[in-house]
Amino acid sequence: MVQCHCPICKTAVDVPDGVSEIRCWKCGNVFTPSFSSAWLYRRGVRDAFIIVFVLLVFAVAGALAYAIGIDGRGSNTVIEGDVNVSATFSWVDVIGGAPRGTDVSPRFLDMWELHANDTVRVVLVFDKDPVFIGRQENLGAPLLDGYDEVKAVEFIGCEFNSTVTGSREYRGKEYCELYYDVKIAQSKYGFDMYIDRPPHIHIYEWGRIFGVGVDHSPGWGQVIYVVAIPQSAELVEIYDFQPYRHIIIDEWHVFYYDLTNSTTHESIHIKYVPGDDAPPLDWTKVEAAR
Repeated sequence: MVQCHCPICKTAVDVPDGVSEIRCWKCGNVFTPSFSSAWLYRRGVRDAFIIVFVLLVFAVAGALAYAIGIDGRGSNTVIEGDVNVSATFSWVDVIGGAPRGTDVSPRFLDMWELHANDTVRVVLVFDKDPVFIGRQENLGAPLLDGYDEVKAVEFIGCEFNSTVTGSREYRGKEYCELYYDVKIAQSKYGFDMYIDRPPHIHIYEWGRIFGVGVDHSPGWGQVIYVVAIPQSAELVEIYDFQPYRHIIIDEWHVFYYDLTNSTTHESIHIKYVPGDDAPPLDWTKVEAAR
């Protein structure tokens, strides 16, 4: 990992090894790094002959420079294909990762769309065998501090019958439970709802922390969670359970998490600073890109 300067705004940008183009985290300019100037900046060496000597030494060492890996501090490194999740890097900076979507059944996708005003859109879509059409089912909404947090809800591929409420203690605090009793009308069904400041958004002066816990879900062929944040927001950190894919759809950063093979409770966390809002995503596009 070395640093070079953006030729437009002169900001120092971290450059992972092997990257031919890099995006400046400050002004967005995409440019080809000048590795001679990068080493000049990093080492503070002014003598061109010494620079050549240092480069030759690292050429002989070979793997030493490569072993530093990718950790980025504001650049957007594009990676084609799958990503080695054991490598040291930040998904804040890396765009890429191979899709894992399959037609396996049953499966579900749970999308969390984080808006700038702290409203959260949750789209929960199940895909099951057509044999389930006509059956009754309870669809569980996320835990709430109060039922008035739900601002709107639409149903996908099912007919709403009634609402079932309850309460649940989680980590020493009492939360409201909400279930929708529905009749399945299509093999793909669920809901699309907006929640105002749910307990999953932790609000601080410096920014936000989004967190959602995911319990083990046996019996499902695929379990995908998605977190979307407007592209104008500042992504700070992604920690605990890691995504397998980070792409841009319309004006959103979209992170995909595969919990199909998880055997325990997992936590998804993202630190960010809200920016401008963006129009709601087409959830079918998000699902297709999983």
